[in-house]
Amino acid sequence: EEQKKKASAVEERMQDAAQRGGDAIQSKVNTAKAKTRTAMSEAEEQAKVAKDNLEQAKQQAASAKEAAEQKAAQARVQAAEEAKRLSAAAKETIESAQKQTVGGVKAAREKVEQARESTRATITAGLERLVNGSGSEQ
Repeated sequence: EEQKKKASAVEERMQDAAQRGGDAIQSKVNTAKAKTRTAMSEAEEQAKVAKDNLEQAKQQAASAKEAAEQKAAQARVQAAEEAKRLSAAAKETIESAQKQTVGGVKAAREKVEQARESTRATITAGLERLVNGSGSEQ
């Protein structure tokens, strides 16, 4: 009878110890599961933030590319306008120079013609004086 009581007490203590060990293991498992869930949530949040940052970076790159393309197009238009303006100015300068040259040639011809007329008039007057004999009187 005494031994049954001792065996029963030992068995009861072993069951208590086993229960406490099982509870401790279950507590550690639950703690590990909670830590895993927390880590997974944090990882998912970080992945979402990284995805949002990537999307934002893509949008900024697209905006920058569009702005650069607009500036390049604007620069091409301005360069074309400047080239047209310079071409027109050069054409005007050439035309002006041609007019001045033509005017200068005309003026030179007129001076030559005037000199010829003056020379003819002088020669004619001199001949008339010689013919009329009034060269020394005048």
